Amino acid sequence: MENHANQNEIKSKNESYNSHNLLTAVRLFDTFL
Repeated sequence: MENHANQNEIKSKNESYNSHNLLTAVRLFDTFL
C-alpha cells in the first residue's frame, strides 16, 4: 500500500517536471523566433 502511494507521488513529480521542461522549451523556442 505504501509503495503504491509512493509511485503516485513519483508520477505527479514526474508530470510537473515534464510540464516545467515543456515551458522551458517553449521559452527557448520563443527567443529563437
